[in-house]
Amino acid sequence: MDTPQNPYADPTAGRTGLVREILESLTNDQLKEYVNHLLWRQANGTFPARPENPYASRGYFVYRTNNWIIQCRAILRSRGIDPYSAIARRK
Repeated sequence: MDTPQNPYADPTAGRTGLVREILESLTNDQLKEYVNHLLWRQANGTFPARPENPYASRGYFVYRTNNWIIQCRAILRSRGIDPYSAIARRK
């Protein structure tokens, strides 16, 4: 079974550099879109049942993406934006 297409765009695609700098360069709407993109990937991604490499595990993926989500929300908060506005809620 194929994983369905993520309905949220990845505004970081094709960008290189430090994650923090890339996130700070995004607009507020792009940050919100990226949070939705990551949340969707967490909920719908497929991972090996017993990965040989721990970095390929679901647990590590969620750990890593949660760090990026926290950074996005901190940037939004520093800009005076409610970090939870327009964020898709998990069903």
